Amino acid sequence: MSHDRPAGGPPRLARIRRLVSRAALPACLALVVALAAGAVPWPGHALPVAYADGGQASFGLRPVTYDPTDPVTKSYFVFDAQLGAVVQSQVLVTNEGTAAGTVRLYPVDATTGQTGGIVYRTDQDPRQDIGAWLTLDTQELTLDPGESRAVAFTLAIPPSAPPGQHVGGLVAEDETILSSSSGGAVRLNVKSLSIVAVQVNLPGPALDRLDVTSIRADVLAGSQRILIGLSDSGTTMLKPTGALDLLDAQGQTVRHLPLALDTLLPRTQIEYPAVVPGAPLAPGAYTARLSLTYGTAQQTLAYTAQMTISQDQASAPASDSHTAGAPTATPGHAVPTATLVLLALTGLLALGIILTVALLLIFGRRARRDHPRPAHAPRPPLGHSTAGPRPRHASHGAHAGADAAPADRRPARGQVGVNAKLDAAALAHSGARWRAAPEPPTPASRDGAARTTTNRLGLPDLDALPLG
Repeated sequence: MSHDRPAGGPPRLARIRRLVSRAALPACLALVVALAAGAVPWPGHALPVAYADGGQASFGLRPVTYDPTDPVTKSYFVFDAQLGAVVQSQVLVTNEGTAAGTVRLYPVDATTGQTGGIVYRTDQDPRQDIGAWLTLDTQELTLDPGESRAVAFTLAIPPSAPPGQHVGGLVAEDETILSSSSGGAVRLNVKSLSIVAVQVNLPGPALDRLDVTSIRADVLAGSQRILIGLSDSGTTMLKPTGALDLLDAQGQTVRHLPLALDTLLPRTQIEYPAVVPGAPLAPGAYTARLSLTYGTAQQTLAYTAQMTISQDQASAPASDSHTAGAPTATPGHAVPTATLVLLALTGLLALGIILTVALLLIFGRRARRDHPRPAHAPRPPLGHSTAGPRPRHASHGAHAGADAAPADRRPARGQVGVNAKLDAAALAHSGARWRAAPEPPTPASRDGAARTTTNRLGLPDLDALPLG
């Protein structure tokens, strides 16, 4: 007996799941490609962005010459200069992309980021330090893929410049225009920036000095924080490390916060955020004890202050981190201004996947509601007929009167037997998976006796068969 699946498509729910799988796989692959396009750039190289038609230009900056005794000068500029001096140098601009492009060059100042580290100002910010001292011979270049060109610049140091270390940068900015491949009206202008740092060391006393200006409680984005006001009032860059202890009114230490800050530039100040881990502190008065080590001589700074946590600040949810804030740039690293655009495109792609799955589920439910599946008939006990009432038996193994089947109506050897019962049991257990065959009519014999009845599976009714 053949057990082939009946004609017709798979169940509607299975078709919906198959459609969801087919739609989700290409979308997930596209999402991976979008995330790969937003990878963190190498130092001194521009951030990759989505390709425009015909490829993409990508520009990198590095010094033309360097000091063999100072390996960092391969990545960014370091000048030891005098007050009032004029320094000449060159920066190498390279198109590392796959298409020709035009790049704009300009200098900027640097400052300390909110959580430490060097960040660069934009071309719209006023220039007061190295950004004002630098002048480029060329402000715009057009380069083919793989082409490089050296651009000369002048560093003019004012006679009244403060002593110590100064940091700024040279920026290469290009604009990539993205448009839809179908020729639609969708156009995105994506700016890509590459920055090479310029450090100038001016003569004067090397003063390592760190001051604490304040300690106060704060809440940002639902996280309870302790803001530590720090000022690098010396002439050198600092990287403080230490800890902040918070004591309650009974003098018991309720929090111990380890601290490790990135670079602080001279003549800058920040409010460093230390996030309170675990459950937020209860409202009330606290004592903050700060201990920091910094500078080449590993000086120690100890500071104690009283602070108060208000009821609103105490209602922040629990946190498991110690610091908060955006990552900052370091000398020679590109500033990824196109990251927000890539994140927005990735978010739209993820939203499209969610909407597609939701619509498929809604349409599937509506289809099941409009075309309900017929209820399954109860399974008959094995060996009983579903085609009608069984003939009454006078005893086991024999039929009475007209109900008895004639001897010549018995099935031939091999036609129906134990194997038929096994087949019937197997098919009965597969119930919902197989569609029952239509019930054939029971023809009458010449003498009026009923022929052997069949069940819904098209098999002879085993109980109705005469037993030999």
